[in-house]
Amino acid sequence: MPKNTVLPQRIQSRVRMVYRRAQEAGLAIGRPRKVLEAASVYAVCRMEGVPLTLDEVAKLYGYAKPPIARTYRVLARRVGLRPAVQKPEDYILRHKGRLGRKVAEKALEILSTCNAVGRKPAAVAAAAAYLASNGRLRLHRLAKIFLTTTVTIRAHVKWLRMQAAQAASAIPVAEMVSK
Repeated sequence: MPKNTVLPQRIQSRVRMVYRRAQEAGLAIGRPRKVLEAASVYAVCRMEGVPLTLDEVAKLYGYAKPPIARTYRVLARRVGLRPAVQKPEDYILRHKGRLGRKVAEKALEILSTCNAVGRKPAAVAAAAAYLASNGRLRLHRLAKIFLTTTVTIRAHVKWLRMQAAQAASAIPVAEMVSK
């Protein structure tokens, strides 16, 4: 692992275990050691609920994102890993200090009203932070914090607004049954 890694000891030991299992499964053949190690770090962070993006892992190891992503998919399938679904709330909590307490609380409130499964959690979190700040936090700054693009954040802002409108116009279940 790189020397500038600040992962907890329990996660580092789990990374070593997953890396060994990957080697035993023959995944080290034909792949750079660092790519397999980076994929192991990403897999363990996903399993443990640590909000570390693939971009951050790629930057940490100095490799491009595609080979790490490819190796991660093969690793998860061949070793039988069951990574947890990443949640936007984790990213808000992670960057709470950079967003501000009030913005973070409002963003968590916004996220509690929508179902963001299947969407980029970092982008959904950035969009919720943008809405929570009433546009005071600039898209460019949020894109740097959440490692995404301004275009992606804008698209997710539109999606969150649409979700809020649908939630506001939804007919209560009791009214639907009585009609």
